[in-house]
Amino acid sequence: MVISQVIGITGARLIGKPCIRAVERLCFISNKTRRGDLFVARQHKDIKQALKKGAFGILFEGDFTPIDDEIAWLQTNNLERACGALGRYLVVDYALRCIALEPLALDIAQLFFPAQNAIFAKNNKTQFLEQLAQRFCLDREEDDGIFAAEISNTNLHRNQGDSLPYIFAPPEFFADIDMEQNHVDPPLEPPLHLLSSSLFSMRVQYNEQIYALPLPVLFFETLKHLLAIAQSLGIPIELSHMLMPESLQFFGFNAQGFLNEHKNTTKILLILQKFLYFEPFMQYFEHNTPWARKLYLLSHQLGQSIEPAHVFMNTKNAITHIKQSNAHYIILCCSEAETKTILTAFKQPQIQKTLFDSNL
Repeated sequence: MVISQVIGITGARLIGKPCIRAVERLCFISNKTRRGDLFVARQHKDIKQALKKGAFGILFEGDFTPIDDEIAWLQTNNLERACGALGRYLVVDYALRCIALEPLALDIAQLFFPAQNAIFAKNNKTQFLEQLAQRFCLDREEDDGIFAAEISNTNLHRNQGDSLPYIFAPPEFFADIDMEQNHVDPPLEPPLHLLSSSLFSMRVQYNEQIYALPLPVLFFETLKHLLAIAQSLGIPIELSHMLMPESLQFFGFNAQGFLNEHKNTTKILLILQKFLYFEPFMQYFEHNTPWARKLYLLSHQLGQSIEPAHVFMNTKNAITHIKQSNAHYIILCCSEAETKTILTAFKQPQIQKTLFDSNL
């Protein structure tokens, strides 16, 4: 892709008069930069290493004094917006299909949609472009353009075709980058049947195979909807390796009040790192465990509140609530950093001595 085209897409300003006329590929990791790359500098400190690795151009935000007059220095006032524009260009140029999913469905889809068939975007345009850059060159073979390097990167797509991945993102993401969503034909009913379930898992039959899934039955209809979409799009699905979402964690407590990995307990702590799960889980527990005592805790850092949840101001406050509670189920929604602090407070201390270590 010629430098003038990059400028036209991103609105970046070219500094100086470089010898370089074109770039071949986008790169976001400085030590993985190759000759012919346009390096997207999220941090200025990575630029020198990208240059040593052979970058032909640097796309950066803010002020930075060029240190190599031969390459293209592209300055933007908003790197996130520039990445969104480049992402939109690649989606259009390769005729990628864009499928809108609501945030909860998007989260679940990432658990079992094959990586080669799907690219997942949420709100970060820079991360979205980075995913595209791992799959696609800036120019297709059909384009009448100038290629930056004589060596072709054979691991990247350079052609349109049916084997290219689909883009899955919330509707507002596509609206933000001005992308039209593709229509999915009304899918047939997928061959999915619920056999049994507990609060945190379910057994299903899919295509005449039985699977034990580490997902609450709360997600059964979402799973069914996603399988219907996959079936309609021709995406092959394998459920046997499905894991629980990383943003969901549950633990038991032993009689001493420490975390119990085996969950043989009458007290369960469910930690959610995404607010989108919080209200569905509150409703889920209210409906399925009317007999149980429940405590709902919500971090003030999330900037959300919902009845009957208690909003805690810091982790010390949350730990106190948990220690003093006689609830059967504690549903906690907080950040990843807060999660680590809270779990550390309830971790079973290692006993250094055993009976065999006792002195005579």
